[in-house]
Amino acid sequence: MKTIRVTGSGSASAPVDHVVLRFDVAAQEMDYEEAVNALNEQVAQLRRDVEIAGAPLDEMKTTSFSVDAQHHWDSDDKESVFYGYRASHNLTLGFGWDQDLLNALLRQIAAGGSCADLNIMFTVSDQDALQRMALADAVHSARTRAEILAEAAGVKLGDLQSIEHAWSEVRFSHSPIAYSMEEAAGAPMASVEPEDIDASDTATLVWEIRAERARAL
Repeated sequence: MKTIRVTGSGSASAPVDHVVLRFDVAAQEMDYEEAVNALNEQVAQLRRDVEIAGAPLDEMKTTSFSVDAQHHWDSDDKESVFYGYRASHNLTLGFGWDQDLLNALLRQIAAGGSCADLNIMFTVSDQDALQRMALADAVHSARTRAEILAEAAGVKLGDLQSIEHAWSEVRFSHSPIAYSMEEAAGAPMASVEPEDIDASDTATLVWEIRAERARAL
């Protein structure tokens, strides 16, 4: 049995309906306990700011926490010099896309003194639906290409023999923004219009090919 194997590429897009804020809060002190206490105070302030702004505090989650001893190399004395402990706490906060809420949150955090570094990522809440759309487009693309190739070669597509797809191939395009809290304090908020979120995927399909019947004279 002769076959034709074709890979199709598909894409889909959807408007942003969800925003994820990623916070990096850090404190450094010479004493371990003082570093942790200072960090905890900053995180507590950040949580208060989130609540005051009206954002969903229960959606604020810790992604990592660490305390590391800091050293630098003294080239004169040829030795490693300890210069304190750096405590770091990373958190995320997600909520439905709302320009007014985002602006209120940024203003409050900028004025609150938590000294948090912030990255903003726009996304879609139902990535599975976007993935399905991209995959369906990939299958349609493969079918269209196979039909074009078969027609050009003078054969017909027969039964579909197999479909191959690697789920890890799905790609989502997000729009991360780094935001300076120091610059935001007292400054007017920008009107943000996030780009649509794009997804892409591929699928490989194999069809049986059959010879065209000879036309009657």
